[in-house]
Amino acid sequence: MGKFDIRKYVAANETLGHTINYLINSFARKGLRLISIPVFTYLLTPADYGVLNIFTANVELAAILFTLNGTVGVGRYYFEEGKQDFNTLLFTSMVFSFSLLAIFGIVLSWQGNFFAELIDLPEGTIKYIVPAAVLIVMSNYLLAVFRAAGRSREIRNFGIQKTYVQFILSVLIMLLLSSEIYYGRIWSFTLAALIFGGIALRKLWMYIEPKFQAKHLIYLFSYSLPLLPAYLGTLVLSYFDRMMLNSMVSEESAGLYSFAYNIAGLQYMVSNAVMNAWVPKYYKQMNTGNYKALDQQGVRLFKIIGLATLALVAFGQYIGIVLGSKSFHEALSIIPVVIMGQFFMTFSVLYKNSISFSKKTILSTIAILSSAILNIGLNYILIPKYGMIAAAWTTFAAYGMQAFIMMFVVRKFLKVHSLAPKMVLPSVAYVVLTAAVLGGFYFLNLSYILDILFKTLVLIGISTILFKHKVYSILKQFKSSK
Repeated sequence: MGKFDIRKYVAANETLGHTINYLINSFARKGLRLISIPVFTYLLTPADYGVLNIFTANVELAAILFTLNGTVGVGRYYFEEGKQDFNTLLFTSMVFSFSLLAIFGIVLSWQGNFFAELIDLPEGTIKYIVPAAVLIVMSNYLLAVFRAAGRSREIRNFGIQKTYVQFILSVLIMLLLSSEIYYGRIWSFTLAALIFGGIALRKLWMYIEPKFQAKHLIYLFSYSLPLLPAYLGTLVLSYFDRMMLNSMVSEESAGLYSFAYNIAGLQYMVSNAVMNAWVPKYYKQMNTGNYKALDQQGVRLFKIIGLATLALVAFGQYIGIVLGSKSFHEALSIIPVVIMGQFFMTFSVLYKNSISFSKKTILSTIAILSSAILNIGLNYILIPKYGMIAAAWTTFAAYGMQAFIMMFVVRKFLKVHSLAPKMVLPSVAYVVLTAAVLGGFYFLNLSYILDILFKTLVLIGISTILFKHKVYSILKQFKSSK
C-alpha cells in the first residue's frame, strides 16, 4: 500500500479543495465574531454589545433591502447563460445596486432621528448603516463571480485580509475612545468599506463591461425579487429575536443573546463552507443527470455537517467560558439550542438548492416567510415573559418548521431531482436525539473531566452510526497495513 499524500488527495478532489478554501474563508469572515468575543466582551458592557449587534443586523438588512436583492442573480446567470454577456450583466447590476444605496444613504442621514427611534439605535449610528452595507454588497459581488469561476482561493484570501484588518481597526479605535466605545467597531466598517470595496472593484474589473442593458435588469429582478421576501425572512430569523429583545426587554438581554448566537455561529461557518464548495459540482451533476453521485455526496456532506454540529453542541459552552467575560456567562445555557436551530437551517439548504436550480423561487419564499411569521408570533408572545430563553427556542422551532416545509414543497411541487427524505431524515433524527443527550449534560453539574469524557464517548458513538461503512473501511485498511 503506497504512502497516503493528503496534498495529492485534496488536489484530485475538486469539491474537497474548494471546501477547504471556503472553510478557511468562512472561519476568517464569520470567525471575526469568535475572535472578537473576548476583546469586545472585555471592552463593552452587555448593553453596548447589544447595540453593536443590532447595528450589524440593520446593516445586513440594508445590504439586501436597499439593493432589492440585486446581487443574488449574478452567479445564477453565470451558471445558466455562460460568459457571453456576463460582463455587461455585472455592470448593470452594480450600477443599479449602488445607485439605490446612495439614495437610501441620503435619506437615512437626512432623517436620522426618525430612524433611530424606529429601530432603537443611537441617532449617531444611523448614518453609518449604508457605508457599512457597501462592504457587504461588494463582498457579495466578489463571492458570486469568483465562486462561479471556481476562484475559491482568491475568495479565501480576500476574506482573511478584510476580516483581520477590520478587526485591528476596531480594536485600535475602541482603545482610543473613552465613551460610546461601540463606535470603534462601527467606524471600522466605514474604513473597511473604503479599503476593501476598492480592492474588490479592482479584482472584479476584468469581469465588467461598461454597458447598461435593461434586459439584464429584467433577468436579475425576475430571479431576485421573488427571493427578496425569502431573504428578508432569513434576516428576520437571524436577527429579529435580538431586535425584539432589545426593544421589549433590554439592550443587555440582546447583548447576552447575541453572545450565545455568535458562539453558535461556528456551526454556520462549517455548513456554509461545505455548501458553498458543493454549489459548482451540484449544478454540474444536475445538468448532466448524475443523480446517484449527487445523492451520495449530498448525504455524506450533510452527515459531516451533522457531526460538526454535535461537536459544537458538546463543547460550545466551554468556548463561551473561555472567550466571554463572566458578565456574559448567563447566556451559556442557550448555546446548544441556538446551534440546533442553525443545523435545521442547513437542512433546509439541501432542498433550497433544488429550488434555485429550477428557479421556482416562490417556493423558498413560502417556506422562509412561514417560518419567519411563526418566529415573530412566538417571540411577541413569549419574549416579554421568558426573555432570551424564549428567543432561543422560538428560533429553533422556526428553523425546524422552515426545513420541513422546504422539503415538502420541493418534493411535492418540483419536477427536478432532489434528495429523498428517507436518505436524510434518519441522520436528522440521530443528530437531534444526540444533541438532546449532549445538551442535558449541562444540567448534571459534572466535573470538567467527566463532562468532557462522557461527551467524547457520545460523539464517538454517533460517529460510528453516521459513518459506519467508512469506519469499517478504515479499520480494514488499518488491519491490512499491519
